[in-house]
Amino acid sequence: MAPVNEYVDLFWHDHPLCYKVDLIADGCEECHKSTGNFVAWSPLYECSVCKKRWHPSCVPSSPVSIRHPCHISHFLELCLQGLPNYANWKCSLCQQTLSSFIYHCKLCDFRVDMNCAKMTMDSLSWGGMSPSHVTLVVHMVSETLMYVFHALSCFIMIVLI
Repeated sequence: MAPVNEYVDLFWHDHPLCYKVDLIADGCEECHKSTGNFVAWSPLYECSVCKKRWHPSCVPSSPVSIRHPCHISHFLELCLQGLPNYANWKCSLCQQTLSSFIYHCKLCDFRVDMNCAKMTMDSLSWGGMSPSHVTLVVHMVSETLMYVFHALSCFIMIVLI
């Protein structure tokens, strides 16, 4: 993260952004949350040209494509302007409505929001097993929106619902 009051160029925005600590009264451009009715200072990125503001946790600072632990078969590509017309507008993991910054697999229509994109093998709960023990074989079970992980070495199944 940049030092406070320093301008940074982030690949997803046309203008330099200033990293600062300030109130977000109008809401973040991505999550639309503000600091509310109380006085709370928060780190943010602000564009001096278009005056848009973002929480640092709401913006992509990672590569244009990622490998996600819940979708290891393909890379997920960063979409800055939303999804293609054929895609569902809910995160495949948390089922929240997606905003403008998302990662998407065009082959499978698997999509994740910025929070779910930050998941790591260590951040997932594996029921006491080490993440290296689990071979991820992920598939959605019909319309129930359950994701199944198989530990192939001992046949244990982990289900995310």
